[in-house]
Amino acid sequence: MVMIPFPALAGDDSDGLQVSRSSTLVVAASDSSALSRAQADYVCDGTADDVEIQAAHDALPTWGKLVCLEGTYNLVNPIIWTKTGGHFECLGELRPNVATAQCALQLGTLAVEDGRPSIFIKKIYGQNQVSDGIRVVKTSGMTWVRVGSIYTCNRGIFFPQNGLTKGEVYFEYEAIEFCHYAVLFEAPYGAYNDVMEGCQFMGGFIASCDNGIVANGHTAWGYCEGAIDNAGIANSHDFIDNGDGRWKVNLKFLRETACTFQPNDFVLGRTDTVIQTGGSIQFPDNSVMISAPSSKVKRETRDMTAASGDVSYTGYGFKPRSLIIDAQYYCQYPSSSGMSDVNKSCVVDAMPYFQTHTGSSSAIIWILTAANTHQLAIVKSYDTDGFTLTWTKLGSPTGTMYFNVMAMK
Repeated sequence: MVMIPFPALAGDDSDGLQVSRSSTLVVAASDSSALSRAQADYVCDGTADDVEIQAAHDALPTWGKLVCLEGTYNLVNPIIWTKTGGHFECLGELRPNVATAQCALQLGTLAVEDGRPSIFIKKIYGQNQVSDGIRVVKTSGMTWVRVGSIYTCNRGIFFPQNGLTKGEVYFEYEAIEFCHYAVLFEAPYGAYNDVMEGCQFMGGFIASCDNGIVANGHTAWGYCEGAIDNAGIANSHDFIDNGDGRWKVNLKFLRETACTFQPNDFVLGRTDTVIQTGGSIQFPDNSVMISAPSSKVKRETRDMTAASGDVSYTGYGFKPRSLIIDAQYYCQYPSSSGMSDVNKSCVVDAMPYFQTHTGSSSAIIWILTAANTHQLAIVKSYDTDGFTLTWTKLGSPTGTMYFNVMAMK
C-alpha cells in the first residue's frame, strides 16, 4: 500500500501532472492511469486490493466521499461499507476472489435510521458464478445503490435471511447477466416493524440468468421495473415471489413484442402482486403464472331437464386455475365430488342412485339418477370471472341439482 499525503499534492505539478481533488479520499488501481495514481490517497498493487479500499473506508468521515478510480480491483475479501452516510463510487471493476471473497461489496450494519449512504459501482465481475455481487446486511436506514453491470456472479444482488431489518433500499442497474440469481431476496419473516420496509429495483435488463428476481421472506412493499430475458437458459425463472411481500412488477420483455409467458416464467406468492408489461401479453393455458392461495366459494344449480351444452358460471372475481365441486341431487343420493387442475383435467368420485361407488377420470360432475340417466359435466374453460362447463344429458332426468364450487386462483 502506498500512502500519499494529500497536502503534498495540493497544487503540485512537479511531475507535469495537474492535480485536483473533488473527493474526501481516493483509491487508485494498479492499472489506473499515472494521473490517477498520482492524486490517490491509496494506490493498490493488484493483490488483495480490498485492504487499501477498506482502509480508505475506515478513515472516511461519516458523510465523506470515497472514490475508486478506473481500473481493476482484485478482492480477497469483500469491501464492507458500514458508514451511516456518505458516498462510495467505484469507476472501475470489482473482482471478488472465487476462493475467498463471499461478495464484492457488503452493505454492513447501518444502525442509524436516518442514514443515507449512496453507492455507485461501474462493474462487478463475479467469475464462474461463485461469489456474490452485492450483499445487503443492514439494520436500518435508507440506501441508494447504482450498478453499471453485474456479471457471472452466484447472486448478483443478495439480501441474506435474517440479515436485514428496518429500512429501504433502492437499486438501479443497467445489466445483470449470466448469474445464478440476478436478485435473491431473503428478508426475515416477522412483524412489520421488524422487517424491511421496502425494496425497489429499477433496471435496464436481466439476461441469461438461471433465475431472475426471487423474492422470499417479508417486505412491506417491493417494486421492480425493467426487462428480463432468460429465454436461453433451461428451466429458468424470471420472477418468483415465494414470500409474503407486496410486490408491483412492471416488466418490459425482450423476447418478443407480444409476450407469451412460458412455463416457469412467473411463480407468484401473493394475490396483491401486480404484473404489468409494456405491450401485448398472452397467458397460455400451460403457463405457470401461479398466484398465492386465493379462493371463492359459491353455490350453483342445474336443472336436470336442461339439454346438453355449454354453461358459463360467473361472479367469482378472477380467472380460476382449478375447481373443487361437490354436487348433490336434492341434498341426498345421488351425489358426486370432483376436481380439476390447471390443464382442465378432471376426476370425479360419484355415488349414483344404486349407492355403489363409481368414478370418472374425465368429468368434474356426474349425477346418475337412474340407469342410463344422468347429467355429466367437464371443464371447458377458465374465464375472467369464472368458468364454463360442458354438460352432457343422458336419458330424461328430472329435478334440480345443487353443487357447491370452490374456485382457486
